[in-house]
Amino acid sequence: MVDRSGASAARPAAAAMPAHILTPKQQIEHQISNERYLRQHPEVHTIIRCLTRQIMKHQPDHIEPFLCEFVASEAFDTALARLQTRGAATASPP
Repeated sequence: MVDRSGASAARPAAAAMPAHILTPKQQIEHQISNERYLRQHPEVHTIIRCLTRQIMKHQPDHIEPFLCEFVASEAFDTALARLQTRGAATASPP
């Protein structure tokens, strides 16, 4: 089937494809890049662990506002410092 513009309705034009679709090779390269970044920044895991613990502890009905408030508080700094200290104490030497 062809519409008035001449494009086939059964197959979208290449320009109409979303830009966020990656080829399998691009997906692998993206995953490698993400993993490299996470290895260079282990604090990301600590922050995620800290936020997850607070969510599970308080089980808020509305997570996003809860996290915004928590991250802006001194409690976040305290909890994060505590986790970083534990992580440093349990980390194995290179």
